[in-house]
Amino acid sequence: ATRQADYQYQQALANLDLASRSNISKTRQAYLGILSNISKIKADKQAIKSAKSSLRATQASYTAGLRTMADVLTAQTQLYNAQNTFATDEYNYINQLLQLKQLTGILNADDLSQINSWLEKPMQIAKNNIPAEQHLTKRKQPQTSTKFKSKTIKSPVATNKNRTNKIVVLSAGEVKQVDSDGDNIKTAMATPNTNNNIGKN
Repeated sequence: ATRQADYQYQQALANLDLASRSNISKTRQAYLGILSNISKIKADKQAIKSAKSSLRATQASYTAGLRTMADVLTAQTQLYNAQNTFATDEYNYINQLLQLKQLTGILNADDLSQINSWLEKPMQIAKNNIPAEQHLTKRKQPQTSTKFKSKTIKSPVATNKNRTNKIVVLSAGEVKQVDSDGDNIKTAMATPNTNNNIGKN
């Protein structure tokens, strides 16, 4: 019975050592995973910043008529992918942080409340970014014709009260009644003068 108890004790020590080694390995993996996710999150934030700048530039080019709708959608998709990657890495960071605290025995209610506050706040997709729909309605169309401002021009006949009319007799017998500015008012054939003896001997 004593030998059996000794064997059980040795087995318990071996199981404890195995559990301790496994716990140390998991703790190390969780710690390294947290460091890796911190680096990923920093890179994801930079990627989101670059994607937003690219989207704004593409929207501005589309508004000016230099880019197509496909270019705007591609830039917007890149922004959404960067934000999705950021959310995934952030979730992995929270998960491994919980695992590390659990393995080290320091997980408490305050940690859970803090993590719940992180998870309750929804991620804003394309936050602080100009929506593409606003630019789609402001796109400049190429000008095909020149626009002129309308201007009302008053008739000189109605404004000029000092205009005088005169009669001009043409050599072909045609009579024109014109005003002082030379505008033709009335044209008629002149009546032959039967009493005119010019040219007779």
